[in-house]
Amino acid sequence: MAYQYAEGNIAIGGKSFEDLSANQNRFVVRDATSGKYRRPDSATEHPAGVLITDGVDAANLGVDIVISGIVKVVAGETLVTNDIVCAEYVSATDAGKAVKIGSNIRYARGIVHEGCDEDYLATIELLRYGVHAANAISAPMGAATASATTTYPILAVNRAITITSISFMSALVPVSASGTLLLNIYAHVDVTSAENLLQSAANIDLETIIADAHETYNVTLTATTANLTLAAGDSVYATITSNNTIGTNVNGTFYVEYEIL
Repeated sequence: MAYQYAEGNIAIGGKSFEDLSANQNRFVVRDATSGKYRRPDSATEHPAGVLITDGVDAANLGVDIVISGIVKVVAGETLVTNDIVCAEYVSATDAGKAVKIGSNIRYARGIVHEGCDEDYLATIELLRYGVHAANAISAPMGAATASATTTYPILAVNRAITITSISFMSALVPVSASGTLLLNIYAHVDVTSAENLLQSAANIDLETIIADAHETYNVTLTATTANLTLAAGDSVYATITSNNTIGTNVNGTFYVEYEIL
């Protein structure tokens, strides 16, 4: 049997944007223009919480929305313990039930404590919206090898992601003796063994771009957006190619931000 802990929950009051009489114990969204609460307009909106007020049969009526805690919510499909859920959208008049997130991890809004069949009440613990959506990793940029290409592993991919930002810094301003230090950042695609360039143009000249030690430099990403979406088994790595002896070497960090899909 579904349950909720009223004493431990955080609920807020507001006004209804529309008739919500069929939406008790469903996710609702706070309308950005009016500030009132309504059904979701799509599966890619962030719910404010779960409507717990009964009989809201018109606009401009008082409503209570649980935004944090353990609450009952109508299931849009069979749910089991530990499923992560978001708000379902079927149509303008049928929205807000809890369904498994699938690929919509950025819209996660709850974790199931007690499951149920479709159209029955499940017990969920509300999560902050967008949980686990954005991630970042840093990896060392060690010394390059003179007159050779040095490879730097950055990220091993174990589920679908999209690269959203790449930057780097060096604690030293590199100097190559009458030569160049050229940086390239790639995605290795496991299925095809392709090496896709992740920056907009090949060969970032580190001697030219790094004018100040410890300053962060942002990489302009490729316009081929498909190359920025990676799957399990792929990886991200960088190379620095030297064509001469190195006077002052690099010593820094790569930083990559990505979204889990």
